[in-house]
Amino acid sequence: MPPKKKKQPEPAAPGNFLTFLEAALHEASQKNQREGRVPIRRLNRTEYENTLHDLLDVAVVLNSLLPEDNLVAGFDKVSEGLGTSAVHLVRYQEAAALALSHALPPGVVDVRTKKQRFTGKKWLEKKPKVYHKDIVPWSRLEGDAFVFRAQLYKHVSVHTDRTKLAGRYRYRASVRAINSGGKPISVDVGKISTDRFGHQDLEHLWTIGAAVEGKSRIIEAEANLIAGEQVYLSPRELTLFRGWPKYRPKPDDPTVFLTYNAPPALGKAQKDPTHTSNFGVKLQEDCKAQGVDCELVYPGLPKVKHENPSAFLISQLKSK
Repeated sequence: MPPKKKKQPEPAAPGNFLTFLEAALHEASQKNQREGRVPIRRLNRTEYENTLHDLLDVAVVLNSLLPEDNLVAGFDKVSEGLGTSAVHLVRYQEAAALALSHALPPGVVDVRTKKQRFTGKKWLEKKPKVYHKDIVPWSRLEGDAFVFRAQLYKHVSVHTDRTKLAGRYRYRASVRAINSGGKPISVDVGKISTDRFGHQDLEHLWTIGAAVEGKSRIIEAEANLIAGEQVYLSPRELTLFRGWPKYRPKPDDPTVFLTYNAPPALGKAQKDPTHTSNFGVKLQEDCKAQGVDCELVYPGLPKVKHENPSAFLISQLKSK
């Protein structure tokens, strides 16, 4: 520049410009430097995983066990964003322990297989009584099986004990749907991590299975866990337990009449589940289980005894 046919600058001009530019860039660089060096920083989680892989010659996945790194201008290697907290120290040590368990020979690391089996009944009986208020009203036992009547918070849903050692774990659960109108119920299987302060975190979902009516299915998942983690199981389409009535029906309660403008669609997500006939179906089941008469009415239901609340109330008054 400029083009060959245009007037060209003096021979010394390009050199003078480059000298000026170099001096300006050097001055700006000096201002941004701290004692002439890049500030010391820790390894980000990708670098830490790669370092352990190279150092110990293992290929175990560690990245998912470590906290996410903060980004600065889109980069995760900038010292300013790579802080170190108590959680980082604990997780980095646990990741190293898992890597070592894969690198050391069996004689050094305890690799004995430990199997834990429990029924829904045994799991509930083992829970401290203080937790029963968050579980029992929205569930029931049928023999040894634990039956979800509503969706619970994951940390109070059915889960395993905390792992004692880091390692590879396989989880298997037998599930079956009840009164789902022939629709499958999605079942989530994930893990719960607890830090040294006792805070629980649902880190990620392992797999999603399906429970169907009429037969039991096995849901199986396998993954690496660090010490102290748990595996939980939870149905997805059921109403969240906070949408259920606070108090359950009692045997001496009067007859309940429920009417809805649309038929139930069990197994399908609803915008407002507590105001649909899906909720009515489950509430009717709860009433019957407690010995309370419950009449449910919705369009298309055969053999309706009372078509509306007025007819129901009149019949109740006449019976008195």
